[in-house]
Amino acid sequence: MLPEECRDAVAAWRQLRSLDVRLDHTFVANCDDDVRSLCHEDLYDSMLAGPDVEPFGLSEPFDCLRSHLDQVRDPTCRRCVGLGVRGDREPVGLVHERSVGA
Repeated sequence: MLPEECRDAVAAWRQLRSLDVRLDHTFVANCDDDVRSLCHEDLYDSMLAGPDVEPFGLSEPFDCLRSHLDQVRDPTCRRCVGLGVRGDREPVGLVHERSVGA
């Protein structure tokens, strides 16, 4: 069993990863064009960058589309962005891990 401070560090790292839009296949596959057309070019570029360039926790493209939800063209992207509020919901990765172990 890991010491408490290690468990806390791993939990914080998982939290950041779970909120990172680059690891959300639905977002990346369906929101790419909308991020490119509705958000600042730097946000689109950050979606393409790896964690060595842009650390885990990248949620700005999601936040941008959330603020322009009425202009999002892709219906799957609109649903994805409209249903999830990053930071206010439990991270997807942690929910999945619990359901698998249950």
